[in-house]
Amino acid sequence: MHIVIAPDSFKGTLSSEQIIQIISAEARLHFPEASITGVPIADGGEGTLQAVLASRDQTSAYFRYESCF
Repeated sequence: MHIVIAPDSFKGTLSSEQIIQIISAEARLHFPEASITGVPIADGGEGTLQAVLASRDQTSAYFRYESCF
């Protein structure tokens, strides 16, 4: 059996990655032989950048700059 977990984040509470971890742990209890794939998704709002970066195994970087004008 193969289980795909593809949640959106819960605004203000849990990220897609956190939800995947929780559901995966519970699924393993009930289906120990199953392979589980977690795919974070987003609807374009909060959590979209994190979902895209996670799907590509990347991280973000923040830079501060001052305008030259």
